[in-house]
Amino acid sequence: MVEMHRDGAGPAIEVTNMSYAWRDGTPALRDANLTLPAACRSIIVGANGAGKTCLLRCIGGMYKYEGSVKVEGSEAYVVNRLGTSGSVEVICGTNIWRKGNCTIVGERWQPNGSSTVSTMLSLLDGWTEERRDMIVDRFGIDLDWKVNQLSDGKKRRVQLLLAFILPSQLLLLDEVTTDLDVLARQSLLQFLKEENEVRGVTVLFSTHIFDGLEEWGTHVTYVREGTVVLNKELAGMSELEPYKAQGSLTPLFHYVEATVRKDAETARAAGRKSTRGQVLPSMIAAN
Repeated sequence: MVEMHRDGAGPAIEVTNMSYAWRDGTPALRDANLTLPAACRSIIVGANGAGKTCLLRCIGGMYKYEGSVKVEGSEAYVVNRLGTSGSVEVICGTNIWRKGNCTIVGERWQPNGSSTVSTMLSLLDGWTEERRDMIVDRFGIDLDWKVNQLSDGKKRRVQLLLAFILPSQLLLLDEVTTDLDVLARQSLLQFLKEENEVRGVTVLFSTHIFDGLEEWGTHVTYVREGTVVLNKELAGMSELEPYKAQGSLTPLFHYVEATVRKDAETARAAGRKSTRGQVLPSMIAAN
């Protein structure tokens, strides 16, 4: 599929014939191809177990893949003498990883110990008080919070603070709105949009929650059974037209719901299993 680059920008991400298998040999990604321009906001969608998390981690240089994954012209995975991608660092022991100008934010974080938010920030170098205060204010964070005493929603907000405190040019976000209330979620989407539009940050946002995304994203990337089957600009996306003609106010949601449902029915009829070893279920989502 030929990808049109927004505003004439060159590609930030080029995935070419990329595959990845779990340790037992089960394929997670198969010949994935994806090109996304710099300064885009791509919504990564697909059923549970389709390979979205694996795709983001390969792009972030965490997993050793077959084929090619280039981020800003350089291969994502860099082998060190131990045979692993030594350029990827863990941030403050959380489910956050950083490789150069790329930051990956993953699943829920369950901190141990009684450290405060301020103490955790002190473990990081190079951030400014101005940026810290901006993010703290956006997400309603108290720097004196003890992280092991927080609700899941507050832990998620602290996780985002630690992820965003050092600016990145590429953000890979995997289901990060889980546990966030409606205000925190809208604050996150607005923050990401400003980072994108003001600083030119490229954002890949994997989610099953579509509230507020119809006008937020610039691209849609659909993953099915380990393969990228659709990668288009959201504006003018022909697949949404039937739902718009039906009067849908949320055509992206209805397109993804219908497509995942069809995929699940096809998989069940064929007896196929997902990359996680489970028969692909229909997506259950609230809109």
